[in-house]
Amino acid sequence: LGRWIYRTAQRKLAIEASSGICITTPLAGSPLPRCGDRGYNRKTAWNRNSPEIPVDWSPLTAFLRAHDRPLLMTHIRPDADGLGAQLALYDALRTLGKNPRVAIASKLLPRYEFLDPQRKVIEDFRPANFTDRDCVVVLDTGTWNQLGDFGDWLKKSPLPRAVVDHHRTQDDLGGIQFVD
Repeated sequence: LGRWIYRTAQRKLAIEASSGICITTPLAGSPLPRCGDRGYNRKTAWNRNSPEIPVDWSPLTAFLRAHDRPLLMTHIRPDADGLGAQLALYDALRTLGKNPRVAIASKLLPRYEFLDPQRKVIEDFRPANFTDRDCVVVLDTGTWNQLGDFGDWLKKSPLPRAVVDHHRTQDDLGGIQFVD
């Protein structure tokens, strides 16, 4: 699942190279484009020939299969990592017949508006609008201080939750946690 999310996210998000934002949409198995004038190559960010991912993703897969209406959240001031993970997981879950919703707890920066120009998928987080959700998946952060108002709501929420992140610094947000 982790590799699938990453590959799907590759098609959706901007890589913030030192020369600016590079938007590419490679197809599976196609050569990876070079971004920027410094020779940034996506192969340096993800090696398809790497050994197995050292995280057991099966509990996350079971968690996602057990819930039909997940709320997909990321940190405040969302970047390409967080938004890309949200949108990739949204697409994967929709493919499985689920009804996920994507929300952010702060303003969407103009440089990421191309990801959802009509704002049909990415919603602003307002607690009253998400009472129909049956679980929460927090992506690209595992710390309370990066969740803003959503964190206050999450502390009070009885919903089951999962955290998927790649940062070493983690708080206990409750639920299951996957750090790669």
